[in-house]
Amino acid sequence: MKILICGLGYVGVTAAACLVGGGHDVVGIDIDPRKTGDVAEGRSPVSEPGVAELLARGVADGRLSAAQSVGSHLVGADIALVCVGTPSNQAGALDTRNVGAVAAELGRAIAALPPKAKPPLIVIRSTLPPGTMDSLVLPTLAAEAGPPGDAYEVAFNPEFLRESTAIADYHAPSRIVIGERL
Repeated sequence: MKILICGLGYVGVTAAACLVGGGHDVVGIDIDPRKTGDVAEGRSPVSEPGVAELLARGVADGRLSAAQSVGSHLVGADIALVCVGTPSNQAGALDTRNVGAVAAELGRAIAALPPKAKPPLIVIRSTLPPGTMDSLVLPTLAAEAGPPGDAYEVAFNPEFLRESTAIADYHAPSRIVIGERL
């Protein structure tokens, strides 16, 4: 499968490493040129045992690349995983602006797909407060690409990775949560 990883922080880099380790083609997307440069060179921008080796093998095998925008990388993609940060403020509220920005970028890329292109599945892995899919993600995607259905579909699959055991957690998670639209 061809998979885009939007956000090359801890969750995104771990997912990219594990997916290329599983034989998938992965394009890592991040606005930070340092992160995309590291990933494109097979280096990990985060410290996690085993990740750098998987990334290096993915680059050497030609299955891992990186870019600073989604653009035409969505063409032929099966899945786009959104793994951008949602930092909390002092009151504990999550900042979802990054998720909204990526949803808008993905929506524009979906709208630009060639006719009869394979519809991608957009999977949100970022931590979100309840209701954010309905109040932010779906309306933002729809504003750019129309409603989900024929051109794309959407799901929510939050991550539960722990530092220093992220690869093991990825392959044998303590729980799996998947939400889809009704």
